[in-house]
Amino acid sequence: MNQARSVSAKRPLGIGRWLGAVAEELGRLIEVLGPQPQLKPVPVRVRSGRSRGAR
Repeated sequence: MNQARSVSAKRPLGIGRWLGAVAEELGRLIEVLGPQPQLKPVPVRVRSGRSRGAR
């Protein structure tokens, strides 16, 4: 029973880490492409919606 709980608890943490890594990569790519005032709010919107993340 304890093992099953640990696995289920590890799943959300892994997803959070993956999303965080993707957000960091997106931020770096945006900075490399060119820092623009309109691109700054993009990473924030990506976290709230997965539709843009699929892009």
